[in-house]
Amino acid sequence: MIALPPADALVASGRFDAAFYAAATGRGGTAEALAAHYLETGAAAGTAPSRDFSAADYCGWYADVPRLPPEAFLHFVRHGQFEFRCPSLAQAWFDGAMIMATGLFDYSGYAKWRQLDNQSAVALLLDYAVHGAPGGVAPWAGLEPAFVARLYGPLLTGYSNPLVFFLANRHRPWCHPNAAAAEDAARAVRASGVLDEAFYRRTVLGGRTDIDPALHYASVGYITGAPAARDFDSRAYYASNPDIAAAEINPAVHFAAHGRAEGRRGSTRLIAHALDEERESEADWPTILIVSHEASRSGAPFVALELVSAFAERANVVVWLGQDGPLRPAFARAAVDILVAPIDHGSAAAVIDHLKARHAFDVALVNSVVAAPALPALAARGVPAILLLHECADYVFPAGTAAAAVARAAATVVPAEFVAASVRAEFERLGMRSLDLPLVVRPQGRCDTGRLGQASGALTAAEVRARLGIDDDAAKPFVVFGAGRVQPRKGVELFIETARHYVEAHGRDCRFVWVGGGYEPPDDAEYSLHLADQVAKSDLGDVVFFFGEQASLAGFWAVADAFLLSSRFDPYPNVVLDALWDGLPVVCFERTTGAADLARPGSDDVQVVAFKDPAAAVRALATLRPTIGAAERTRRAETWRPRLAMADYAQAIFALGMEVAKAPPPQPAEAPPRALDDRAWFAAAQPAWALADRRGPFRSDAELAADHALARRRAMPSIARDLAATPIVRRAGARNAAPGEDPAVPPGLRAGLHVHLLESADPVVLLTILRVHAVMPIAVTFASRAVEERCLNRFAFVRQVSIPDDPKAFEPPRALLRVLAADFAGFDLVGSIAVGAPPPIDRGRAGADLAFATDRAAIGGVMAALAAPDGPMLAFPHWPVGDGTAGCERVADRLAASLGRPERPRDRPRPATWNFWLAPARCPELLEPALGASTAALVRAESGADRQAGFLAFLASLADPQRPMLAVDATAHLRRAASCYLPFGA
Repeated sequence: MIALPPADALVASGRFDAAFYAAATGRGGTAEALAAHYLETGAAAGTAPSRDFSAADYCGWYADVPRLPPEAFLHFVRHGQFEFRCPSLAQAWFDGAMIMATGLFDYSGYAKWRQLDNQSAVALLLDYAVHGAPGGVAPWAGLEPAFVARLYGPLLTGYSNPLVFFLANRHRPWCHPNAAAAEDAARAVRASGVLDEAFYRRTVLGGRTDIDPALHYASVGYITGAPAARDFDSRAYYASNPDIAAAEINPAVHFAAHGRAEGRRGSTRLIAHALDEERESEADWPTILIVSHEASRSGAPFVALELVSAFAERANVVVWLGQDGPLRPAFARAAVDILVAPIDHGSAAAVIDHLKARHAFDVALVNSVVAAPALPALAARGVPAILLLHECADYVFPAGTAAAAVARAAATVVPAEFVAASVRAEFERLGMRSLDLPLVVRPQGRCDTGRLGQASGALTAAEVRARLGIDDDAAKPFVVFGAGRVQPRKGVELFIETARHYVEAHGRDCRFVWVGGGYEPPDDAEYSLHLADQVAKSDLGDVVFFFGEQASLAGFWAVADAFLLSSRFDPYPNVVLDALWDGLPVVCFERTTGAADLARPGSDDVQVVAFKDPAAAVRALATLRPTIGAAERTRRAETWRPRLAMADYAQAIFALGMEVAKAPPPQPAEAPPRALDDRAWFAAAQPAWALADRRGPFRSDAELAADHALARRRAMPSIARDLAATPIVRRAGARNAAPGEDPAVPPGLRAGLHVHLLESADPVVLLTILRVHAVMPIAVTFASRAVEERCLNRFAFVRQVSIPDDPKAFEPPRALLRVLAADFAGFDLVGSIAVGAPPPIDRGRAGADLAFATDRAAIGGVMAALAAPDGPMLAFPHWPVGDGTAGCERVADRLAASLGRPERPRDRPRPATWNFWLAPARCPELLEPALGASTAALVRAESGADRQAGFLAFLASLADPQRPMLAVDATAHLRRAASCYLPFGA
C-alpha cells in the first residue's frame, strides 16, 4: 500500500467504497477516478469515503495521524488498519455488539488492564475497539492477539481487531484463537505425511523460521490455496472436490485419511496425448478446441465425434477428452491433436495452458454440462466458448450448475425449446430473470452410432430374435423397443408398466425389449432390484427383456416395430433420431422431452401421449401394429433422413463458432456467474446454519453481485481472484452461529421488519444490534423528527422511511401502513416493533420482541406457521392481552366501517399489544390506497394507546374467525441472547 499512488492505494485496500461514494456525490466513473476525486475535492466537501470511516472519529482518537480527512484516510489505509485502529464510532458499535453477543469479553479483567473503573459494559467495549485492540490488549483469556496478528495477517484485512476476526470465523475449522488451539490441527497435518515442510517454508513462508510450517498450513495456508508439497496442490484439491471445499476441511489431512483411497487426486495430472498418427495442421484454417467429458458410446460423445469429423474438413480440430473410451480412436483419426485429461475446476486451467502452448485457438466447443468446468478457464484465457447443452437444468445438480455454465459461455446451443425453457426457469428461480441469455435452439442431427459397432461383436438380428424366443417360421410378435442406461430418469418402470397394460389389452403376443447398461439386480438395490421385482410380480418374464450396453443397435432396429421413450426427462435423445432414421415410429410422454417437437399433424411417426399414462401409450402403440411392414418402414425412413442429416447441424454450429470467434471479447463480468455458483451452493449444498442469515433461497442479480463483491473486498481480499468466490469464502459473512443451532428460514418466503423508534430510543445502539443480528431487511420509522435526525447519515444499511409531508407521519399505525405499501408489498411476513428504552431489569416486552426479531429459529417457526394454508394472520412474540380501552373499541369499529367491513366479533379476546407479526396477503385491504383516507379515524381516539390497541384490534378483525392467532413466548429467546440487549439498560 505504501508504494502505490494514493488513489490506487485506496482502491487496492478495499476500504474505499466506490459505490457508496458515487451515490453520495452523484458522480460516475471508475473506482480509481472516484478515489482521486475524493482525495482532491470530496474529502474537503465533507463526503465520507465509505460507511465505515469517519475522519472526525479517527483523528479525534489518534493524535499521531494527519488531521486533514484525505490524509487521515490514507493513513488508515496504509498503516492504521494493519495496527487494528478503529475507523469510526459506527464500526466500534458494530464490533461491540458482535462481541457482546458472544459473552466472551472479560469486562472486569479489561477494566483492570486499562484502569477504567466504574465504566459500563458498553463503554468498555467501545474502549477496546478504539484503544485496546491497537494496544494489543487481550479482552478474553483464550485470545492471543499477537498470535492472531502474526499468523493470520493476510486474512485480517477488513477486520478492525483480532477478536472480531476470530468471532466472525470461529465456526470455521482453520480459525484458532491461540497457538495451543492450533497445535491439534498442526499435529494432524504432520501425521498426514503430505506436507513437505522444507518446500513449504521456502515457497510459502519465504524462508521465515519464526512460523512452524504445519501450524501455518493448518491455520491459514490451506484456506488461501497454498501448496503443501510439489505434488499436492491445495487449490486444485478444493476445486476438484467441492464437497470438501464447502466444509473447508483441511485438504492434506482429508487426502491422507480418505481422498487417496477414494481415488481423489492431490494435484493436476495430465494424461499423455493420444494420437495414433500425426495429422498436419493447415496454417490458413481456424483452430477449434472440442471438449468432451468422455469417449464412451453414449449420446453426448457421439455428438462431439460427429462434429469433430465434420469440422476436420475445414478446421484444425483439437480434442480434449475427460476420460478415455472406445470412441477415442475415431476422435484421433479426425483431430490434429487429442489429449485425455480430467475436466474439473482443479485441472482445467493447467490443461488449457498446456494446450494453448501448442495451439492458437479461435473458439472452443464445450460439449455438455459435464464438461462445463472448462468454461471458466477458457474465459480467463481469452478463448470464446460455445456450450452445447444436452441436459435439462432440472436434473443437473447442484441447483444452478447449468445456469452458471450458460452464463459463462459466449453462446449456448440447445436441441429443443424444452431444454431452453428449463434453463430460463432456472435463471428465474435464481432471481436473474433480467439476464439476456444467449440461447440458440437448433435441433440436433442424427449421429451414426453404429458405424463402429459390427467389428465389436454386436448382436445380429437373428441372435436378438433367438434371445427373444421369436420363431422365424411363425408369425412375429409386436416388438416394442426402449433404450438407455437403466436409471429413474429413463422411466424404465413406466416401460414395464406399459408392457403390463399392453398384455392385459392385447394378449402376450408382444415383446418389450430394453437395451442399456446399469440393469444389475440384485447388486443394484436402488433401482434394478425393484424393476426385476416389478417384472416378476406382473408375470412379464416372457414379455419384458433386458439387454446390456451394445456396441451397435442395428440388430435391434431390424427386429423392433416401434420405439417407446418412457423417460421422465430426456432433452433430445439420439436414440429417437435413430428410430426415425430406421423408419420406426416413436411414442413418448408429453412434457418430458424435446423430441416431442418432432410430432407432425396428420402423422403417427411421433405420437405424444399424456404424461406417465401407460394406458395412453398402449393405445398409441396399438394403432401402429397393423401398419408396420418393410415397405412402410422404408417410406418413413426416406421421409425422415433428409430432416435428420448431421451435416446441416454441424454447419450451423461451425457458422456460430466462426461468428463467436470474430466477435469482440465481452467486458469482464465475473459477478453474475460467480454469484450463480454462490446461489447454487447456498440453495442446494450448504447446511442450514450457513443459510440462516439469508433472505431466502433466491435473490436479485444486483444482490448476488453485491455478495460477490463483498466476499472479495471484506472477507479475504488476499485470496487470488479465481479462488475468492469459491465455497472457501462463501461463509465469510456468516453470523456467529454454530453448526446445527439455527434452521434456515423456509425457502421462498420473504420477510421484513418494521422498527418504530420511540422518543426514548437510542438509535445507535438499536440499529447496531439489528445490523449485526437481524436476518431480514429492515425499514425504520420514527416517533419524532428529532429521532429521525439522530439517525440520518449514520446507518445507510437500513431503509429509512419518513413521510415529511404528512402531519401524522410519526403515528405508529400510519407508519406501518406506509411501510407495508412502499417497502414490503408482496412480502410473506412483516414484523412491527415499537422500541424505546425498556427497563434494565427484564428489558420489557420491546426487548423481548427485539430478541425474537433477531432469533433465526423463532423467525423460521413463525414464517412456517404463517405460510401454512390454514395458518393465522397475526403472530405475537409474547403474551396476548385483552381488548384494551373503550377508545380501542371505537377506533376498530370506525376503521372497519371505513372499509366496508362488518363489525368485529365481540366474543373473542383480541391482543392489544403493538409488537406483532403479520401475513399481509391475509389482509389485502391494508394495502389499498383508499386506506390512506380512512386512517384519519386513528387520530381521533382519546390516546395513543387507544389508537394502537384499536388498530391491532382492527387487524385481528380482518383474520378468518376460524384461524387462531399465534402467540410465541419470546422470553425464552430473550434469556438465550440477553447479552445482545444490555445496552438498553446501560
